[in-house]
Amino acid sequence: MSSDPALAGIRGVVPSPADARAQAEAWYARLNAADCLDLERQAFARWHARPGNAEAYAATERLLSSVDALAEGDARLQALMQQVRRRPAGLVQPRRRWSRWAAVASVALLALLGMQMASILSSVHELNYAASEQGRRVALEDGSALQLDTGSRVAVRFGRRQRSLELSEGRALFEVAHDASRPFVVHAGTGSITALGTRFQVQHEGRQIIVTLAEGAVTVTREAPDGRRQQARLQPGQELRWSETEANWMLREADTDAVLGWSRGRLIFRGTPLAEVVAEANRYATRKVVLGDPALADLPVHGNFIAGDADAMVAALGAVLPLRVEEGRQEIRLHRR
Repeated sequence: MSSDPALAGIRGVVPSPADARAQAEAWYARLNAADCLDLERQAFARWHARPGNAEAYAATERLLSSVDALAEGDARLQALMQQVRRRPAGLVQPRRRWSRWAAVASVALLALLGMQMASILSSVHELNYAASEQGRRVALEDGSALQLDTGSRVAVRFGRRQRSLELSEGRALFEVAHDASRPFVVHAGTGSITALGTRFQVQHEGRQIIVTLAEGAVTVTREAPDGRRQQARLQPGQELRWSETEANWMLREADTDAVLGWSRGRLIFRGTPLAEVVAEANRYATRKVVLGDPALADLPVHGNFIAGDADAMVAALGAVLPLRVEEGRQEIRLHRR
C-alpha cells in the first residue's frame, strides 16, 4: 500500500502489489472514469512522478490501444471490454468492488485470447521496421508511406478502425493516406499524434520529442509528468516539442524545408548552432566530426550540404568560419583558428 496520505482511502483504486504495471492499470481505470475526483488526479500526479511509473503508465496505454484493436469486429469482445471500462463509483471503494472489476477484466482478457483468435489475427497484425546507416522508405498497405532516418525504429499495427504506429527511437516522416474511418495514430513516448491525411515528422531522441507538420493537420496528446492531459492542434509550418521529464511543451513556427531536408538527402541549416550541425552530420558520417573547442558550439551556420559527405561540409565550414581543421583516421576535429 502506498505511503502517500492522499491514497490512504483509495484501497479499491490502487492494488496492493507494488508492481508499477499493476498500479498503472488501476490508475488508467480511475482517470478514465466519469466520477474521477481532483484528489485522485493529484495523487496520480505524485505517483506518476516516481521513478519507473511514467514508463509503466505509457506501456499500459499502448497495451490497451492494442487490445481495442484486437476487439474490433467482434461485438462480444467489445461488450466485455466495455465491462472492463466501467469503474466503481466514488473515491473510497471496498476491496471486493476492485476484485469484482479485476475478475471481469480477467474474463475479457481470456476471451480476447481464446475467442475467434484466427479471425482476429487475420485482421490485426504488427510489422516492425528499422533503418540502418542509409535510412529507409516503406510503402504501407493503406497507401501511406514512412521514411525512416538512420537508426530509427517503427512498429506498425493496422486494424479495421485504427492505424497505430509506434516510433520507439529516431526520426520518421509520415505521409498519410486519407481514411476517415481509420485514424492514423503515431505513439512516441507518452505522447500520440493523430491524423487522417497529412504529412508530418516525429523525432524521438531519448526523452525529447519533436513533432513538425508540413501539410494538413494533426492533433497531439500527451500525459504530462504532473498528470495533466495536454492537447494541441498543429497547423502547417508549426513545430511542437517537449521533454518527457517536464510539464510544459513549446509550440513554435518551423522552417519545414530545413527540418525535412534529410528526407531528400540534404542537411539544411539557417543560423543553426555549430554543435547541432555537427550532431546532424554525424548521423550519416563514417568519420565523425568532433568539436575540439566547446566555445565553438554556438557559432551560427548557414548552408545546404549533402547528407553523409562530412568532408565537403567541414571544408566549406572552414572557409567561412574561424575554424582550424585537424584530420584524423577516425575523426575530424574542429578547433578555433
